[in-house]
Amino acid sequence: MNKSTSIFTVCLYVLFLGLAGCAKDSGNGPDEDLNDEQLETKILGKWEISNFPTELFPTADAGLRPQASISKNMLLAGRAGVVAEVGGVGTITAFIEFLPDDTYLVQDAAGNAFSGGYVVKSGQTITLTGIGSISDIVFSGSRLDFKLSLSISGTTQVLEITANKKPPIADNDRTDLLAQTWSLYSEEDHEGNIAFLDGEIEYDDDITIDQLKITFSKSGTYAIRYFLKGAVVRVETANWRWDPSNSDKLQYAWYNDAFSNDSSVTIIKLTTSELVVKETWKEDDGEEGYSIITLKR
Repeated sequence: MNKSTSIFTVCLYVLFLGLAGCAKDSGNGPDEDLNDEQLETKILGKWEISNFPTELFPTADAGLRPQASISKNMLLAGRAGVVAEVGGVGTITAFIEFLPDDTYLVQDAAGNAFSGGYVVKSGQTITLTGIGSISDIVFSGSRLDFKLSLSISGTTQVLEITANKKPPIADNDRTDLLAQTWSLYSEEDHEGNIAFLDGEIEYDDDITIDQLKITFSKSGTYAIRYFLKGAVVRVETANWRWDPSNSDKLQYAWYNDAFSNDSSVTIIKLTTSELVVKETWKEDDGEEGYSIITLKR
């Protein structure tokens, strides 16, 4: 793949989610017996939603255009590079994911993503910062039903949602170390040049950022969140898994594309406070290029 498409530097406008209605089973009622602590535990994970409204928000393509990337590698180039290289997007699964650090990720069927904090207000209500709240929560095995109250750009609506929990990645010491939120510290290219993200930079010709955070979740989500002065200004999501044939590598895939060795990185260092990965690719002239990404907590 071309070096202009990478996974840790992404291009996507902070657009957002509309969740399509799907009626609940009439025989189920809200889980009124859940207390706050029980709901906080039970809601964790990635909940995939099959039916979203299609015209509530601009399509993902509106934000997919060439960017002045701060990275050269595939892992950091993101969806804009994917669209430029293959001429379009793959299939996309909408979801909402609740992370252990009290933040959530949500993505609509067009690939537009949003992130914020969440607060469990009672055993039946969760506030989603920036978009609204969910209520009337019903768990049934791996299925979750709830009402989503959206308040976006002055428009308020209530949608009934049915979602299914995605099975987590096998839990082990490596997953426990990796499945955190990391901050981009530096990138070194194959010529020895090192770039640091240590202040405000112009990104994609239309936003300024001063921090880039990368999350690997235990549900297999890879998320990039761009910040300015503590506020999220852009979000991008993909999928990740451990390379089944090499314990020192992880693979990533945009949209619902298949995993492959063509989209993988080698883990050089993984501790509780530092993650260093290396990605290689072929340059247009046939020479091999690489970059080394350092992330810290």
